[in-house]
Amino acid sequence: MHQSGTSVVDGEGDHWSVVVDSPFTEFVRTQLGSSLVVGAAAVAVLGTIFWARQRGERWNVVAGGSVGASEVILLNLVLGIAGIWRSTDYSLPALVLGSDVLLVAVLLAWVVAFYRWVWRWLPARIIAAPLLLAIALLTIAGDESALARHYIAFGDGYTAWMDGLVAVTIFVVPVLAYELIRRLRA
Repeated sequence: MHQSGTSVVDGEGDHWSVVVDSPFTEFVRTQLGSSLVVGAAAVAVLGTIFWARQRGERWNVVAGGSVGASEVILLNLVLGIAGIWRSTDYSLPALVLGSDVLLVAVLLAWVVAFYRWVWRWLPARIIAAPLLLAIALLTIAGDESALARHYIAFGDGYTAWMDGLVAVTIFVVPVLAYELIRRLRA
């Protein structure tokens, strides 16, 4: 299979879905854009490492975020190869894709840190469900917009609603991993 910046083409040259670069993907293909993504990933990772070195069980938080990033990699590999998720993002340079993964790991580590903070200061069960619902709804809205503009495509009956549920798991798995790691190390 070959993926270009403007369409996805299978080995026989048949267009099974026309998917185009989003404005962000177009920008990331430029030298400036790719440099900014790589630089942002480096700053985010170094900042998170500095934060994790300070005290307590912060490395468990980073580990939870790393598990979440591994989940995202696995989902993209399996669903991308199966043709269920289609995007020109998969054709970005390896350094940019790797930087994206690092940014996801940092984001998910900070989601776990937020979870820890909320658990201490607020009745977490009260706000967890609305936050997860918001994540699902924002994912669905974003997917519908991206689908309408042909920035992404879904195959084999996969829908934006299903993707909303996947998004929720992407945010829940790092928290569950953190809790498991924390208990195993206690």
